[in-house]
Amino acid sequence: MKEAIKMLAAEKNISEETLLQVLVEALATAYKRRPGSAEEVEVGLNTDTLEITFTALTLTKTATGSTSVTTLPTRTNWVALRHRLSVR
Repeated sequence: MKEAIKMLAAEKNISEETLLQVLVEALATAYKRRPGSAEEVEVGLNTDTLEITFTALTLTKTATGSTSVTTLPTRTNWVALRHRLSVR
């Protein structure tokens, strides 16, 4: 997959880092559009292994007006994401 990233970055005349950042942002956007998904998601990318992780977050306003952030369990990982993409 690293070779594909290099080739695509060269083809688009952008850095590999820029391409990976765009990928992370696109995955976060796609996750948030899923029915029943969390309000917010943090997408992590290990640039050495290209492992992608998702951390789903829910935001709650407290009585004092501040925002509370809760991490939600998520089974979404690269294998599950690949499966979902190939099913559609």
